[in-house]
Amino acid sequence: MSSLPEGRRDIATGELITPERASAPPAPRGGGCARGCLIAFIVLLILVVVAAILISVYWRKLTTSVVRPLITQAVDALPLPADEVAEAKVVAGDLLDAWKARGGSR
Repeated sequence: MSSLPEGRRDIATGELITPERASAPPAPRGGGCARGCLIAFIVLLILVVVAAILISVYWRKLTTSVVRPLITQAVDALPLPADEVAEAKVVAGDLLDAWKARGGSR
């Protein structure tokens, strides 16, 4: 007597499951590790390409947003009068803005 109820079907294929088939190991689907690794490599490659494109488009904006606080901090640390510190910050800001704008729009 079978422990499986009559009419039970395989979800993937829709075939009727027999007691012999229920106890047999599943048939290999093909591809295996090489296929999975290839898919993972392609996904990783796509992510790297997208990241490279974004960096190439926005790298001037990114670097100026990182460098501006560093320059401001360095100018504040200088032993200069307050009016010269303010002027140095304006000049540094203008230089950074010109360098960022030099990249143009793509």
